[in-house]
Amino acid sequence: MKKWLKRAVKALLVILLLLGILETGLHILSRTQWFDTQLENALKNALGREVEVGNKGINFRGVFVENIKIAEKGGFQNGSFITADRLRLRFSLLHLLHAHAKVDLIVLSNTTLHVTTYQDGTNSWDDFITPTNPQLQEDPRDSTFPFNLTARYIRLDHLH
Repeated sequence: MKKWLKRAVKALLVILLLLGILETGLHILSRTQWFDTQLENALKNALGREVEVGNKGINFRGVFVENIKIAEKGGFQNGSFITADRLRLRFSLLHLLHAHAKVDLIVLSNTTLHVTTYQDGTNSWDDFITPTNPQLQEDPRDSTFPFNLTARYIRLDHLH
């Protein structure tokens, strides 16, 4: 076998080994209490509502969350605004290298959305349209958020 071919095979094996280690590390990380706390806090801060999640996992291609619930305004004592058996996000790897989170796929499976118009004319989703968090009202070009987000395909399975 030629010397360059041996080097190419070795380089490929090293890359595959590193991807395997990365995948295993992400799997282990996604099963920790720290990850649970970080995920729930990030969702709560982003949505401005209480959030509960069940099983979750992460790999180098995406994230999945099972049994996700987002509370109505005022918390879960007022009911759930949205529940889904599973949320799956799949990312474009090439864009992640450039600090741009391009989501190739968003899938919500067996989703129940509780939409209400209150007597005062407001809706149960108004706070998602007009954020009450002043940081979200800033010009996105001035944001210190570490990456841009683009979604190419969104699918809702079994919406109730």
